Amino acid sequence: MFKRNSRAKEAMDRWCLLHLVEVFLITPCFCESAALDCPDINATVGQPLNLTCTVRCEGCISTRYKWMKVNKTLKRENSSGQLQFYYPIQNLSMEHNGTYTFWVQLKSGPLTKNFSVILSENKNETNPYYDTLPGDYSHNHKVAVIFVAILSTIALAASIGCI
Repeated sequence: MFKRNSRAKEAMDRWCLLHLVEVFLITPCFCESAALDCPDINATVGQPLNLTCTVRCEGCISTRYKWMKVNKTLKRENSSGQLQFYYPIQNLSMEHNGTYTFWVQLKSGPLTKNFSVILSENKNETNPYYDTLPGDYSHNHKVAVIFVAILSTIALAASIGCI
């Protein structure tokens, strides 16, 4: 191999340090207070319904979202930064009963939430059907993102000879 003189090594060390700092500054950090609110709904067959989900996060900006039921996408769209989302159903039938999933992509990362729509035939009748999937996936992935950023930075630094 070749030897670097001390000035070249010093310049390379500065360059590496600068790029390591840049990587940490541009790595997205998940907002610890980000949450997704999609309440369970009790409704009556034959009535209209608006499914509603709200992102609770200061300064968050959404870019895409989708509504799903049993792994089938009902609606998928780009968003213009809004934090409240609606999915209208005009005439409820028993096939609307069950677990729905709402997914939103924020600039800081995705949020997902499962919620239930429980229907009854009329307002005086209750419905024992309550199909839920275990887990609420509106997790905060801050640790995972930072860990991946650190590993990526170490790999980059090693590949260019900084460490």
